[in-house]
Amino acid sequence: MRCSKSRFAALLLICGVVFVVQIFILLPESYTWRLRLTALLSGKGNGEMRISGSRKMTVKNYVATSEQRLQSVKEVCGNMQKSWDSLSKVEKQILGKHILVDDEHRFLYCSVPKAACSNWKRVMMVLDGQAIDANAIRRVLHNSFTVLSDFSPGVIKHKLREYYKFMFVREPFARLLSAYKDKFVLNNTAFHKTFGTQIVKHARKNAPANPKGNDVKVEEFLQYVVDSHVEDMNEHWMPFYKLCQPCVVSYDFIGSMENLESDSTRVLKVLNVDKQVSFPRQQRYYQAGGKGYVKSKKVSNIPPDMMGKVLKKFALDYKLFSYQMPNQ
Repeated sequence: MRCSKSRFAALLLICGVVFVVQIFILLPESYTWRLRLTALLSGKGNGEMRISGSRKMTVKNYVATSEQRLQSVKEVCGNMQKSWDSLSKVEKQILGKHILVDDEHRFLYCSVPKAACSNWKRVMMVLDGQAIDANAIRRVLHNSFTVLSDFSPGVIKHKLREYYKFMFVREPFARLLSAYKDKFVLNNTAFHKTFGTQIVKHARKNAPANPKGNDVKVEEFLQYVVDSHVEDMNEHWMPFYKLCQPCVVSYDFIGSMENLESDSTRVLKVLNVDKQVSFPRQQRYYQAGGKGYVKSKKVSNIPPDMMGKVLKKFALDYKLFSYQMPNQ
């Protein structure tokens, strides 16, 4: 009887080992990518995430400093370094409307949507005397700021040469997901009517003649982005390099969303306005889990080949700004 129990226990142990081995063998290749997405979506993208599995892969979410980003831009641009005059008409229009100008404090800020641009505009409103407390500003009129394209070519080149210049970036794919959430998951009817309808017609077979555009799937959004010409993209998902032209503009500081608090504090101190204004606190609206938050299950089934196309589309942003390309 005791022998039978021993054999039964041994059999259970063997079955358990076999089951665990099968689990690792049968894990889909996109498993590590889903873990990566979960980290991006939950805001836990700092530091390092170790993945134990059949391939023993490690995804490092290293956050570079401004100095490291500037060095990376210098190395990547190399012989590509251009001037304002070398830009095409369209490139000048894009850059000119995204660089905000503060003549009193002699700085230029390249505004990147989905990378804390609304809060930087709140800071500029306080510096302009429109408000006392940046945290108290609820609505930002995005088209009310002085931009570089408001000036003549000669004045533009003077400001680019003489003023302090900075921009903020964000992990490129995390920014894409944020744009999708903000424009297509929340009740953003303006984007539903303009881009939502376009995306449905572009990506969906047998799409209705007049789609509402309020049910865009994340895969459809990504397909639309992949198939779009960069210069034709909406600013909320246009790559950083096209918005801010780091091979043309010699930025003094390139901060990141991942280090937003410390990087913002550094910029305010350099501008000598840290006693006049504080960078706004993060709104609860944008915190992970808030209204309209895109949970990982919404993107976990994106095909690996689609991920590859998206990453290829934004490869220059990853390289220029020292972001590690995620494993697929």
